[in-house]
Amino acid sequence: MRDIRGDLRDRLDRLGQRRKQYQRILDDTLTEENLVGQLLAIEEQNYERLQRHNRVSHGQSLQSEQELVSLNKFVTKTLSDREIWDINKLKVAAEGVNLDIEKSASLGRSLQAALMGLKQRNIVFSLGNGKWRQAR
Repeated sequence: MRDIRGDLRDRLDRLGQRRKQYQRILDDTLTEENLVGQLLAIEEQNYERLQRHNRVSHGQSLQSEQELVSLNKFVTKTLSDREIWDINKLKVAAEGVNLDIEKSASLGRSLQAALMGLKQRNIVFSLGNGKWRQAR
């Protein structure tokens, strides 16, 4: 009878490595899912606010939709310079821009959620360590 313990140890090691790889993918997916969920919640609030505003103003424009810049458009336009950006740099760039987010929403979290949504659509990609660049 041949000793197969070495083969079994190798196979067990490979299975452990595969499990760790899948766990990293699962962790990344969970993080991304949470961020997209946050983005959806923000967008739902923005939509409701816009609907309320439209009902209240009846054509009187207190602040038209064109004056508000969506997060996705802001991030896409800002990253179009093909430079490497992080959240802090995006926050600075957002100063003076009338972004379409709730006053109570955190700008950093809103930007992060927008980045994750754009990543899903292959418009931006993460370089790791919070660094982002336009994909196209």
